Amino acid sequence: MAQGERIIKPDGSIIRRGRTLEEARALIEQSFGNYVGSEVMVAARQKVAQLQQEIARLEKETTKDSANSLESRLTKDELQEYTMLKEGVQVSFL
Repeated sequence: MAQGERIIKPDGSIIRRGRTLEEARALIEQSFGNYVGSEVMVAARQKVAQLQQEIARLEKETTKDSANSLESRLTKDELQEYTMLKEGVQVSFL
């Protein structure tokens, strides 16, 4: 195991310059781990953003499709009755 370079200062104190092989290896592994972790996190955030956009698009399509199909198949009175029943069901689950 090579030690870092030791330097004796004019006041007699000793300082060490450099790192041992083990210290350097640990530092490199930690830095590489941080880099890989941040790259994984960036990719995961991008995937989450894509999924959120897809969910929003599908919700918009579903809402538009269901509203159009209900309106085309039900009379105004039937649609109002359906809305009241739907709201009643939602309230009962709360």
